[in-house]
Amino acid sequence: MTEGRKLWIGGRLAIPESELEYQCSRASGPGGQHVNVTDTVVQLRFHVLGSPSLPDEVRVRLLAIAGRSVTSDGWLLADEEPSEAGTVKTLLRFADGRVTLTRRGAVRSEMTFAAGECHTIFYELPLGRLTMELHTDSACASFDGACGTLELCYRLTVRDETVSENRLTVTLAPR
Repeated sequence: MTEGRKLWIGGRLAIPESELEYQCSRASGPGGQHVNVTDTVVQLRFHVLGSPSLPDEVRVRLLAIAGRSVTSDGWLLADEEPSEAGTVKTLLRFADGRVTLTRRGAVRSEMTFAAGECHTIFYELPLGRLTMELHTDSACASFDGACGTLELCYRLTVRDETVSENRLTVTLAPR
């Protein structure tokens, strides 16, 4: 990403991306019907106590309302978790050689996969918007009616640095 990008909060407060740290990892959790699906969790870290961008009154208020989301040394952690109701809705669409994966929950995102293409994507986090580049290496689908398999190989980059390499396999079968 280019230098100078900012995370806008409430339209009035801007945090330079240089003050934000992003970490991607595999989601943990039990197996079950979606055992072949790999979920990537994105965690945003922001040093509330060390940020020169926060006015003191905002810093104090943020520490008060963030509660357990702030570590003892002042890092605010925001990551992709299921919504308060414990659900994340996922929608898969196929059109014109592209696959679009839309997720709704505490973190919202929409990713469009097309082999060999790069797209800018956004994760809508409770604290603001995270911008990443999605590079699709391959997208293969094999369907017979409503049944089949989809496999996506892709990379996520932030500020021109690869933060995650992923292989997503989805198998659809009748109930």
